[in-house]
Amino acid sequence: MSITLNVSGKIFKVSRDVLCRSELFNGMLADCEIDNEIVISRSAKLFEHIYAYLVDDKYPYPQKYHSELDYYLIPYEFDSLYNANKEIKADISQLMKNQCNVMQEIMVLTLTRETEHRKCMHDNCDMEPYEGHLLCWRHHEQCCYSDNCYNTCDKRIKVNQAYCDKHVLHYFKV
Repeated sequence: MSITLNVSGKIFKVSRDVLCRSELFNGMLADCEIDNEIVISRSAKLFEHIYAYLVDDKYPYPQKYHSELDYYLIPYEFDSLYNANKEIKADISQLMKNQCNVMQEIMVLTLTRETEHRKCMHDNCDMEPYEGHLLCWRHHEQCCYSDNCYNTCDKRIKVNQAYCDKHVLHYFKV
């Protein structure tokens, strides 16, 4: 059902359902039918942003006008509304984690197919690895990373891995 709003002289035909997402309009329209238009003495320009946000809460609502959200009693979380980087950072973090997992899988498949490893992947270890694994019993949960200065990584890894997530790319650079 459509409702006619007159916001400072500008006429808006809006959906009642969308409008009722605002607590102000929800309370106003709860128990009555509106035959004529509703007149509001607020900025029509800002109401366009308000309505867009009511339609889609992912709408990039202008921060400098957040007081209008308060006026119309529209609930919002300030941090999630204005900190788009938070979501982007979370997405990037997840993508990096996925990339590490894929790299680990590629490494395991590549090494297993290429050589059916007869030697532990850990530097200076000549022991045979567990069957189907890349490391021997002595190194089976240790990251294989070491630099030219004999610095090693002390992170624990899963049984079917040779490098921790931080160092998995080291294998591909070697």
